Amino acid sequence: MMIKHLVRILVILVMGFATSQFAAAQVPPHMPGTICLTPQFWCWAEKPGTPGTRCTCKLVISDPGTSSDNEEKVRYVEGVLG
Repeated sequence: MMIKHLVRILVILVMGFATSQFAAAQVPPHMPGTICLTPQFWCWAEKPGTPGTRCTCKLVISDPGTSSDNEEKVRYVEGVLG
């Protein structure tokens, strides 16, 4: 019973590490402080700055089914400069 629990924890840790490495691999080479990293994605920083400081990424959501104008909704997602 205890071994099953330890194996389950180990699998969860390995999967979490693999997922975080995959996400990090998606960020292109860049100068420090020029990319804003959010939990789900990254964007180029509007104003480069010191790595680790707060920043926001603009997220545009298109909904082609709402109108003939292909209405877009804008949301800002907080992140940190990397």
